[in-house]
Amino acid sequence: MSSSSSLFILFKCAIIASVVADSVVNLNENTWDEMLTGEWMVEFFAPWCPACRSLAPHWQQFAKNAKTLNIKIAHVDITENPALSGRFFVTALPTIYHVKDGIFRVYRGDRSEMAFVDYVKQQKWKDVEAIPWYQSPDAYHMSLVSSFFKASVFIRNMHNYITEDFGIPVWGSYLFFAVLTIIAGLLLALLLVCLCDCIFPVIDVKPAAAASAVINSADDKDEDVVDDDSDDKQTEPVSLRKRKIKATID
Repeated sequence: MSSSSSLFILFKCAIIASVVADSVVNLNENTWDEMLTGEWMVEFFAPWCPACRSLAPHWQQFAKNAKTLNIKIAHVDITENPALSGRFFVTALPTIYHVKDGIFRVYRGDRSEMAFVDYVKQQKWKDVEAIPWYQSPDAYHMSLVSSFFKASVFIRNMHNYITEDFGIPVWGSYLFFAVLTIIAGLLLALLLVCLCDCIFPVIDVKPAAAASAVINSADDKDEDVVDDDSDDKQTEPVSLRKRKIKATID
């Protein structure tokens, strides 16, 4: 009797645990945009983070109230989704976001089940300033930031692959990436030059027009010289006259 009751209790606990686990939505780089509709509370965590481990049971208890509060509770593992840490500008762990119809707010209150429930139930998020448009995760430029994070993770994985699997020294890996960076820079510069030539093409000047422009400029210079000479000739008698008057007075 005791064994059957203990099995029943274990079975019941397993069901409860599965329900709680199912209540927390696991978002990733392909499904993160689901939070743009409706109301969400999203936690960004890492398995190695001690504070995240302390928050985990409170977050799971909070997830039990998801249906009552008409809200979805989710979490994102940034070790498996590094691009989202760049898109959401995660600088500390754990980071909790409140999302309401695509408007993002950072939760900075107590990390307890009751604090989370009151934050949603009493709509305390209305007193929190929303993230500005230039930091909004759904902005276009934040997608570029996300791509940079992806590229950095790819480079790190390539470095580990080269040094660990092929046995190449660390300086050899750095040299490889340095040469690759130079080549990429040259190709980018060539692409920019081609784009500039296409957008701002060089206008060819006809030889006849160029020759006439040179002749006209030469004529203008000759006229200036003639004018200067004529001015000298006109001023010369005046100076001589002054000298004669001065000599007469003396």
